Amino acid sequence: LGLASNAARLAVRFYLTEPFGVFAERIMQHYEDLKIEKEFANQPDYLSPYRILAECVSPKVKQRDDEVKQSWSLLGGALMRAILTGAPYPEGLYTAMINRIRHDTDDDNRNIKINYVRVAYIKAHLLRKYRFINENQYKEALLMSLNESFSHPAYVLGRLFAVLEKAQKDALGQNINATIKDRYFTSACATPASVFPILLRLSHHHVAKSEYGSVIDKRIQELLNMLEAKPLPSRLTLDEQGVFVLGYYHQRASLYKKNSGSSDDDNK
Repeated sequence: LGLASNAARLAVRFYLTEPFGVFAERIMQHYEDLKIEKEFANQPDYLSPYRILAECVSPKVKQRDDEVKQSWSLLGGALMRAILTGAPYPEGLYTAMINRIRHDTDDDNRNIKINYVRVAYIKAHLLRKYRFINENQYKEALLMSLNESFSHPAYVLGRLFAVLEKAQKDALGQNINATIKDRYFTSACATPASVFPILLRLSHHHVAKSEYGSVIDKRIQELLNMLEAKPLPSRLTLDEQGVFVLGYYHQRASLYKKNSGSSDDDNK
């Protein structure tokens, strides 16, 4: 029985009748779907539904607690119902998460735009959605960590963006007023063909300045080769934008994991 407060009364959100073991299995499946490589070791293994819904609200907004409560009142029941029934997660929550990625900006020492919680939910949402469809063309992107062999353009372009961002930081240092992520990520994720030619031109300057420019340049070429010289997509669907975000997150985690000498600040 799921209840919600409605003025001075309680309202029934859902009423489900199943053996306790069935509910336990579905909750375990929910947390299994959310599993993804963490940004930092001290991040929680299990993300509460409230914590997920909180990511629909910018951390920089005034009276954020009230905004989060409103988000919970709108989507909390649908999310809990999906968890307990094994049904697809609410599309409204996925859309809200993508919108926050589009509009939020990072702090100097904190990933806000694309973070562990948001990407974990995007992965889980797409896994759950396509579990009920015979063909899941994104399956190889919906893993805990980087899949270097998956060649879907949205995933490869997300990876490429992470490498181009790393090239910029290697060339100009960590304290950049506005990174390519700040300026171009939203457009690159939605309309790649209009942005990536600009980013690739910028990368020539960054690679030339970087101490390890040849390594970065080789990685850029490898990713471009995976696109098989096909025209860049003019637009990505909402689901493909989620795959782009996953590619970016997976590649970013891999880049900084390999650089074992990086400090926490380098990884933020």
